[in-house]
Amino acid sequence: MKTKRFFQLHFVPWSFWIILLIPMIAGIIVFPDIVNDYIRDRNSDDLESIIAIVVLNLFFSYIIVLMEHLHFTFRDETISMTDDWFSKNRKVQFKTVVRYDDITDIALVLSTNNSHNKRIRSAVIQSSLTKVYLQLTTRSGKNEWMYIKYFTKRQKLKIIRELLRRMEKVGNHSVTRTPEDIVKENEAQRYIW
Repeated sequence: MKTKRFFQLHFVPWSFWIILLIPMIAGIIVFPDIVNDYIRDRNSDDLESIIAIVVLNLFFSYIIVLMEHLHFTFRDETISMTDDWFSKNRKVQFKTVVRYDDITDIALVLSTNNSHNKRIRSAVIQSSLTKVYLQLTTRSGKNEWMYIKYFTKRQKLKIIRELLRRMEKVGNHSVTRTPEDIVKENEAQRYIW
């Protein structure tokens, strides 16, 4: 089977992207003029502008890469999600790999914990926000969580459909609920929280 990846398309990260991209593009456009002015006049204001543009573009690029780093990867026998790049105390998603033939149940769960279902020991806001995880229960009874909060409803349905399709290809028919039922259960949970 072909390897498939699903990236976040939710409005919140994309609107944040646009906010970051506008000053980056403006900085790139004016950068050559500022460099030419600095070379011609050796003005310290131009040097400060050059440094600011370079530093801000590097920072914004890092934020964009950080936002798009979390994605689902479907391979021949496994589904996986990369870990986020935060420190261990701030980490929301740890690297997770699950074999299709090992899955017994699929659910979407809400939690303020990280993907290991442990409390995030950090004072940042993300540690107390409710997060949505794709929960894959394995034959050993372990629940593997994959961060799915900033994926659209449509993407969540596609991810679950792809997961069920690949499970069936390896002969695993243990999940009988439809993707729509799994997502509806999660939407009902949101009102309880």
